[in-house]
Amino acid sequence: MKKNTNYQLKIMMVFGKKKEKELIG
Repeated sequence: MKKNTNYQLKIMMVFGKKKEKELIG
């Protein structure tokens, strides 16, 4: 369960970075 949460957090971070780039760019 802990690993799964860590995995989801990583995905959220990646998506957040992508969205940030889209908003800035």
